[in-house]
Amino acid sequence: MALGRLALLILLTGGLGYGQDRILAPLVRGVFMLYTGNDSNGSFSFEVDKNTHQCNFTSKTYFERDHRRTNISSIPQGQLLEVLSERTPEPPRCRALIVRVITEERLKMRQRLRTASPTEYFAPRGNLLFTGVIVRMDNQSLTLRTRAGERHTIQLRRDTRYLSSGLPSDLGAVPLQSPVQVRAGRTYDQNIEAFTLTWGDILKPPPQ
Repeated sequence: MALGRLALLILLTGGLGYGQDRILAPLVRGVFMLYTGNDSNGSFSFEVDKNTHQCNFTSKTYFERDHRRTNISSIPQGQLLEVLSERTPEPPRCRALIVRVITEERLKMRQRLRTASPTEYFAPRGNLLFTGVIVRMDNQSLTLRTRAGERHTIQLRRDTRYLSSGLPSDLGAVPLQSPVQVRAGRTYDQNIEAFTLTWGDILKPPPQ
């Protein structure tokens, strides 16, 4: 009887631990606690809703602060992070792909740029799609050069969405002379205006 109770206790304890690990979503925000290893390989822990989670990282993990690449050793304890991860079979069953430091300024910028349309994610606005590189840009518009050599002047809206590798970003992070994709539409004056501007790994072709 005692042996049976012990086995049941181990099973329940293991099940609870696995369940807590499994609820970590691919994209979460949490408070950075500590890390072990070096800037190229190791693991770090962070707190999400009072639960502590751990993720491995490698030299391929992209750490970002203020739109620039950084090292995990430069991130202070207690900093708010946004972690994009994938599940792995080995403990801690989490590998970080992109880790962004979320500052107060970045949070305010995202709130200003947040779209007002609740259907944007499953029914994006705009019936025009452009792919090319940005050769000029300011706060009001950008000039896009397509692969065919055509140039299009595209207006920026107050609610234009900016996505870096599929994650929300902002105007200040838009790269020049790098591939971007613009979902746009025409105004009543037949000007082109951008609804969504996307760049990063999501535009790279899959490996052959």
